Amino acid sequence: MPILQPGASVGASYRLVAKIGAGATGDVWEAENLNTSSIVAAKILRREHANEPHLVERFVRERSVLIGLDHPNIVRVQDLVIEGPTLAILMDYLPGGSLREVLRDAGRLAPVDALTIAAEIMQALAHAHAQSITHRDIKPDNVLLKRQWEPGQQDIVCVSDFGIAAVVSEETRSHSGLVGTPRYMAPEYVQDAKVSPAIDVYSTATALYEMLVGRTPFGGSGSDFTIAYKQVTGRVAQIDVPHHCGNTSNAC
Repeated sequence: MPILQPGASVGASYRLVAKIGAGATGDVWEAENLNTSSIVAAKILRREHANEPHLVERFVRERSVLIGLDHPNIVRVQDLVIEGPTLAILMDYLPGGSLREVLRDAGRLAPVDALTIAAEIMQALAHAHAQSITHRDIKPDNVLLKRQWEPGQQDIVCVSDFGIAAVVSEETRSHSGLVGTPRYMAPEYVQDAKVSPAIDVYSTATALYEMLVGRTPFGGSGSDFTIAYKQVTGRVAQIDVPHHCGNTSNAC
């Protein structure tokens, strides 16, 4: 795969501007759509994914499904570029960063804000699940913000990578046995590789716990398998969260 750098072309219509992130499946770049002069986010899949013919075939087959996910709480996929060894997904560009960055700075969120974000994630999931699409990797890193974070905001969340985790997962599972992020995996997925909308709900609940407490219920040191299996064997301690979070509650 050619070295990616600012100014490099992605297909005939896009030009990379600056690298803005990296994830398990690839690097994310700010890019310019040369036809419209608009800014988009370009996710360039890692070489090991782009070199798998079956994976590329699945992306082409899933393209219409990914582009068809149209919801205010889902990052919209605009285009798919396959050029030699480069496989790129072009998405809406969101300037607010990720929920992971918010938690890194704040540690934890007020209950009212955590519940607002969780509700918006669930709205995105409901739309995708109605179209038989399971995310499989809900976590703060994949929850992006439409604008810079300030407490008390609403309509701020967009879930990214819908469908991407599902497409990559079959190929990855055959090599490593685990797909996704162990701290957010549902017990039935860890035990039996059972995929259903429920695993996204579990991951969202784990992210909600993290927003409230500042850590996930089951983490710590150990291998990915050890951490994942804690979802099956561990018990979550009750946390001290106010039962009422109305506008008159000072605790929220």
